[in-house]
Amino acid sequence: MNQDKNNPSIGKELYYFGVDADFLPTYNINITNGRNFSNAGGTDSSSVLLNEMAAKMLGIQDAIGQSLTIISARFGADNRSGVDQPFTVNVAGIVSDFHFQSLHEPLAPVVIGYNKALGMNFGHLSVRLKGGDPSASLQRMDKILRSFDAAHLFEYHFMDQQWETLYRQDKIRQTVFLSISMLAIFIAALGLLGLTIYAARQRVKEIGVRKVLGADAGNIIYLLSKDFLKLVVVAAVIAIPIAWIAMYQWLQDFAYRITISWWVFLMASMVAVIVAMATILTQVVRSAIANPVKSLRSDV
Repeated sequence: MNQDKNNPSIGKELYYFGVDADFLPTYNINITNGRNFSNAGGTDSSSVLLNEMAAKMLGIQDAIGQSLTIISARFGADNRSGVDQPFTVNVAGIVSDFHFQSLHEPLAPVVIGYNKALGMNFGHLSVRLKGGDPSASLQRMDKILRSFDAAHLFEYHFMDQQWETLYRQDKIRQTVFLSISMLAIFIAALGLLGLTIYAARQRVKEIGVRKVLGADAGNIIYLLSKDFLKLVVVAAVIAIPIAWIAMYQWLQDFAYRITISWWVFLMASMVAVIVAMATILTQVVRSAIANPVKSLRSDV
């Protein structure tokens, strides 16, 4: 498609939708300049709508009075001679940009043609339903379609299901990562608990002596916990850059993505410390409140 009638071979590629006048209100797409199609016969036989990105690409600010050249036979150009003969359309209006692909893809320039004018057949119909059980509406649509073609197989898809399909791989990846993360946390907690039990038993006499010399439970808890907390901090320092790189690479798959904030890693580190402390304290508190006399008499 281009605006240079004298040089139709030079153009720009845009996505094309063939619709009728009810497309915009059905999908709540706003007109920012110009007007919508009219279902009145013949009014828009050579009219198109552009989204804002397409208008910007073509340098169109005011839709009124603008014309474009379409050179593809697929959209109505005459190719009976074996070569596409370009034809001219008028821009009726400009609509706001809208997503018709997943957010993995950026917004794209779109030209919207009046399908009745360009001789396009309906590939599918979009119907907005009221809330509640859609069964009655679906049965009615099936009946209407069969009144035109008794052998027609009525197939339908809900928009929310279509969007879920676009992000199915992301949801699978999310479930896998979440499961692996929970399993890793569980295994790490078990390992930390085992190390804590081992350390407490190895230092049982030391703990008894310290308590006899006046150390309280808080001192003992600090004594047994500090080395493990150092390990958690070191692990967090190593894990944060790796996690940032992994998140950054994953977000590159999306055309529109969030900014990775530092507080996300701070919160994750705090959760790791809390889980570690909860695991450690289950054993350390028991050692801290144990009778020191029994500890000193022990042969351990």
